[in-house]
Amino acid sequence: MRDLAILLVKHYGLHEGRYDLTVEFQIGVGGVGSDVTNLSPGATFAVKKVGLVPTQAFGGASVDAGEVNPTTKGPKKKVSS
Repeated sequence: MRDLAILLVKHYGLHEGRYDLTVEFQIGVGGVGSDVTNLSPGATFAVKKVGLVPTQAFGGASVDAGEVNPTTKGPKKKVSS
């Protein structure tokens, strides 16, 4: 989970703040079985969305954007006279 949060922080170009990963699940219910004559009630779960949510607390999967995606400054340009 932490690795995915780091990936999202870099993807969104975040350089400061603390974030936790948020996951939205989708649940489907219905008949589940090897064929239509052998069905049992069942459920399937899928990950629908993932994202980041700002946090003040720092847990085991929290990410500090300043540490994992620090701002990088390119070399200074020389000014010609």
